[in-house]
Amino acid sequence: MKPKVYIAARFNERDRLLREVARPLARAGYEITSSWLSYPKGSSPLGAEELAVQPELGTEHAITCMSDVKRADTVVVFTAQPSSTGGLHTEVGMALAWGKPVYVVGPALNIFHTLPELTHYPDANTFLKAWGCAPA
Repeated sequence: MKPKVYIAARFNERDRLLREVARPLARAGYEITSSWLSYPKGSSPLGAEELAVQPELGTEHAITCMSDVKRADTVVVFTAQPSSTGGLHTEVGMALAWGKPVYVVGPALNIFHTLPELTHYPDANTFLKAWGCAPA
């Protein structure tokens, strides 16, 4: 049985990652646990301004993401586009704390991405080939 995968990335990478990564993984038999990938088209990440006005919106999304990471067997973080809100870093931190394997696709963005237990891929195509998936 293939592992359940949580995909972490900058929010505005959602449509590209859904098309280029999540769908090929799903076709190959991997279950994607990242609910944020299915948010309605045109939605945007919650920034400090929105959270100051409606913090409950952030709470709901945070609990969902935490549950999605916890349900996954592994986390794959895409780092070519650095995060402006920091959520992907928290998701990686949770995965590390819960003892889940983490795969970094792209450059290391912080010191935790240099830990020897993390596996690195230079780009999405290399990652997909290594995981036995045909690119989109």
